[in-house]
Amino acid sequence: WSIGNENQLNCFLNNSKKTITNATIGNALSIVTTVFIDQAGTLWIATDGNGLLKAKVQEQLFNSYNIAAQRAKSKNFIKCLIEGPDHGIYVGTFDQGVIKYSPNLSSYEPVKVFDDDAIIPINSLLFDKEENLWIATDKHIKILLKNGKQLIINEPFCKGLLLWNNTVIARGYKQLQLFESTESDNRKTLHFEQNLRYVYPLNKNELFVSFLFTGAGIYNTHAQKFTKIIRALADVKVNMLHVGANNNYFLASDDGIIQLDAHFNIIETINRKNGLPDHFVYSLLEDKNGRLWGSTNQGIFSYTPANKNIQTFGIKDGLSTLEFNSNAYLIDDNGKFYFGGIKGFNTINANQLKINNQTVPVYLNGIKNNDNPLPLNQHLQLKSNQNDLFVEFALPDLLTKKRN
Repeated sequence: WSIGNENQLNCFLNNSKKTITNATIGNALSIVTTVFIDQAGTLWIATDGNGLLKAKVQEQLFNSYNIAAQRAKSKNFIKCLIEGPDHGIYVGTFDQGVIKYSPNLSSYEPVKVFDDDAIIPINSLLFDKEENLWIATDKHIKILLKNGKQLIINEPFCKGLLLWNNTVIARGYKQLQLFESTESDNRKTLHFEQNLRYVYPLNKNELFVSFLFTGAGIYNTHAQKFTKIIRALADVKVNMLHVGANNNYFLASDDGIIQLDAHFNIIETINRKNGLPDHFVYSLLEDKNGRLWGSTNQGIFSYTPANKNIQTFGIKDGLSTLEFNSNAYLIDDNGKFYFGGIKGFNTINANQLKINNQTVPVYLNGIKNNDNPLPLNQHLQLKSNQNDLFVEFALPDLLTKKRN
């Protein structure tokens, strides 16, 4: 986008290499004084006599959903996401309880969990094999039975729920509660010396367990002890484990993505130095093309292990926020990705997304040695004392300049 000699607005189309002017766009743009593209990809056009105009010039990849309309003072803070047997998306929030989102209708409805004056944060949600909805909070575990009745299990400070071998695992600070049914007495308790951060089942007897501060290990539920402490992760906070091809593991951690082999030896660490938007990665979801999608405190990214390609996505791509949360991620039955953050949740059809990997040309504007310009149109032969160089260049890409 540019302003011509006669204050007309011009648009140069990269794909077709054509330029269109205000005669095609509209006469309202006959006298343009300033144009500006903001972070959301909106083109603002200031005119002399026709006011301020705006236009959307970039297609947004993510759809943003704000559920704060339910309560005027709500924080719209998403803590967890789960898909129900009815294909509805159940959203656990900080101060609105549980909200059911129906994708087909694009509608919301509250799920009756608490009295209106007793809403507390929802830490985790789970549907068991009987399609009962388990709701974990810092106060207790509440179960909404399929027949409409409710049960309360006095298990405070439950931070996570997991279904494993038809057994519901409730994660507390220093213990795991294993429920074979909704009966609170029919459970087994596993005690730990350290606070727990994350639990993932590896097989019918072993769990991958990470600790709240740092470290991780393999815990055998039959022997009720750790059979392996993963020394390579002694200083790492592990937020999630994803099982990839060839029995490789990919960890979402406070040091980016950590790839491990089948024996939990570190193969590679991918973080901000390699192009991730942030070191702290909350989640990793895989699409059908083998790309890993992760949420961070600085937006969303995709990572392709085969070629190490990283693409980052932010506000300009349709995200409602750059800051996301630990339990707030989901792949639904249709392959759509959900990421929850501090301002609602975002969705994307990652399997249908085609990323443009075309390289943007770099234009060299000038080279100086000790403030003395050097010629650009010929081969430069520098002397041994000409070692202080200033290079000025340009990338002709306004919309995605931070990705180049």
